[in-house]
Amino acid sequence: PVCGYIWTLMMAILILPPMQFTTLTEVSLLCGASTAAIIIVIFLIIVQLVMDGPEGGSFGANWDAISPDLTLSGFFGGLSSFV
Repeated sequence: PVCGYIWTLMMAILILPPMQFTTLTEVSLLCGASTAAIIIVIFLIIVQLVMDGPEGGSFGANWDAISPDLTLSGFFGGLSSFV
């Protein structure tokens, strides 16, 4: 099992290559990878929403921020539990 110092060693190995970047061009490559990851996640969320359909489904089933008898403070409380 991975525990204790192994996690620290794994993170040190993963962070070592980006620490060697010396130009902004190399750093911008990391931004491109991050942007691609965000776009992929947004696409997957949209696909899941479309697959659930208008009748609902499991996506967001535990989020109760939008309800017909909800007060303003209850809305922000539900929103903060989601975030």
